[in-house]
Amino acid sequence: MQFVSLMFLLFLVGSTAIYYLCPQRVKKFIVLFANLVFYASFGLQNLCILVMMMVLSFFGGKVLSKREDNKKRLILFVVLSLLPLFILKYCGFFVQSLSELSNRFAININLPKVSFMEPIGISFFTFKVISFLAESWKGTIKEKISLLDYAIYISFFPAITSGPIDRPNSFLEQLDQPKIFDERQVMEGILMALWGYFEKMILADRLAIIVGAVYGEYARYTGFVLLLTSIFYTLQIYYDFAGYTNIARGVARIWGYTCQENFEQPYFSHSIREFWQRWHMSLSSWLKDYVYIPLGGNRKGIAYKYRNLLITFLVSGFWHGAGWNYIAWGLLHGFYQVIGDSTWRVRSHLKQKLHYKDSFLDKAIQMAITFLLVNFAWILFRGQGGITGAIEIIRRIFLKGPIYVSWIWESGITKIEFLCMIVAGGLVCLVDGLRYHKKSVMKVYFSSPVVCRFLVLYILIFTILIWGIYGPGYDLASFIYFHF
Repeated sequence: MQFVSLMFLLFLVGSTAIYYLCPQRVKKFIVLFANLVFYASFGLQNLCILVMMMVLSFFGGKVLSKREDNKKRLILFVVLSLLPLFILKYCGFFVQSLSELSNRFAININLPKVSFMEPIGISFFTFKVISFLAESWKGTIKEKISLLDYAIYISFFPAITSGPIDRPNSFLEQLDQPKIFDERQVMEGILMALWGYFEKMILADRLAIIVGAVYGEYARYTGFVLLLTSIFYTLQIYYDFAGYTNIARGVARIWGYTCQENFEQPYFSHSIREFWQRWHMSLSSWLKDYVYIPLGGNRKGIAYKYRNLLITFLVSGFWHGAGWNYIAWGLLHGFYQVIGDSTWRVRSHLKQKLHYKDSFLDKAIQMAITFLLVNFAWILFRGQGGITGAIEIIRRIFLKGPIYVSWIWESGITKIEFLCMIVAGGLVCLVDGLRYHKKSVMKVYFSSPVVCRFLVLYILIFTILIWGIYGPGYDLASFIYFHF
């Protein structure tokens, strides 16, 4: 039951109607039931793993809350929580890597191929479980939390497949608030979700066609074509994940919940550090609080700080997927951070000595450089053909090649569709620009005349219906972060 499906829309409408028609005392049970039905649609075996992890970690949290000073118990429960993720997602990767390494050194080790069906969203709800365990050990979780409340937090259906990774306290506090039908709140949720569908179905899915066609036969292309395709992928992964997040946050808003913001115009960043303050913010803050700071953060000197940064970004890369391309991507961003931090004092000192202030042009150049560095890393992230394939794509970008545009039409996109994509991209860029400058688009919408509000709503709906990509042959599992 993917977000981009008629079944999900019917499920959402029906469950929302039941949710608001039923009395307050049963609303939590309805939310949990909806969560379990939604997740069971991906397979009952997935649901069994989810329920098992919820029950065990809940009682683990209860134990930890009574023994705040025992770190060994915390480590034990965290390791137990990571075991399903490790076995189901990474075991095959380690076995395959060991086998390849033994073959390279002519060591005959007969290792069987290991392959498991990875439960969708396991990386996301495992991090939620660890948050709960850590906060229980710290004593910040309220004592009277029930298994029902905890189960709703872990399995909340809008966020279970790809986040955001909400912290336990921020979400659990909302469960105690009465949930009554609020027209403004529901309309905010609908608009947020529609904007997510707009980003996903009109932009991300069309970009995916071009990227898939070119990267699938990258040996045919050089220079301009591969460079532009890499930029298309950089935009695709943003529109795809931001689109999902907006749908998830919109659905949560319809039900009276607020999920953490995940993006704040990341491609407008002026440095890699700022990029990670704006990209996948729920993951970034999670890694900071539960990996970087426990490692020591910046408290033990520069060398340890840089070591901790590299480890944190290595974890980030490995969390995204079982592949060397993800590890390389994470480490590259770690090195970006180290280089940026180690040169910051010199750059600041030079600016002060020269009495230099950044102009608009300087900021534009910083933004462009940051974008290109992020773009370069995304080539490794996608890992077309593995690490060697990604490196070959990077190499071929710097080879001479003709500058032409007919390859776009050859990839499966018509000129009209490409024009539609350009217009839609410009609109998203405009909205992101307004939000970057702290302009509330939602506030502008609700302060507009009723006629204008309905016009915007209908234009969004009909644009998605007319120009969105769906129907026979559409890949319903095409959200990029569903695989992480």
